[in-house]
Amino acid sequence: MFEYGKNRRIKKQEKSVAIAEKYAEKITPSVSLIKYVIELDPELKHIVDKIPRNTVQTFASFELSEFIDKKDRMLFIGIVNQTFDEIIDAAVKCCSSSSEKKAVKADSKKAAAMYGGDLKNKTLAAIMIDTLNNLESISMSIASEAADPDRSYQILQRTFLSSVRNLIVLICNQNANSTDKLFPNITHVYNKWVIRRAKEYEREKSNYLKNGSIRAV
Repeated sequence: MFEYGKNRRIKKQEKSVAIAEKYAEKITPSVSLIKYVIELDPELKHIVDKIPRNTVQTFASFELSEFIDKKDRMLFIGIVNQTFDEIIDAAVKCCSSSSEKKAVKADSKKAAAMYGGDLKNKTLAAIMIDTLNNLESISMSIASEAADPDRSYQILQRTFLSSVRNLIVLICNQNANSTDKLFPNITHVYNKWVIRRAKEYEREKSNYLKNGSIRAV
């Protein structure tokens, strides 16, 4: 019985490592590209920043309405339905100097190179959906505890939570209600990890107040 439990723990740990490798290979390039575009486009960034951290729970359309209005929602969807090149061209046109234009062009080439896939005629929304499908796949293993939940959290929580936050508008926009919704495993893991990270932060804060030291969570 002891040996069975030990082997099971080892298999879960190995699964966690496999998930981390899959994340690095298939997901990191696309979430990096998405993050780059959102930070580049002031309208996208403004909309994402309107959504408070640690508050989205149902990932349903009605919940999104608590943070952004219909105008912002349609603006977000309109922008992400453009191709990567169209978004970059628009950003270049908004630059006030030639050096700024060169910097945007150079950075966009780096982001595209890291992505590695064919971006021709591919919308940002399509990249986001591909990313969500990959995230849902690994989230299923984490939510079902086929992988070690603690090890998965330690390895992935920081990048997972920030990546999902950039995709919240798209997820909520596709979920008419909180019962029959898309990407249920992403939302399950996100909510669980947000709570865990918040508790860790409060513990770190308490330690800081007592001992004068704090570790970034």
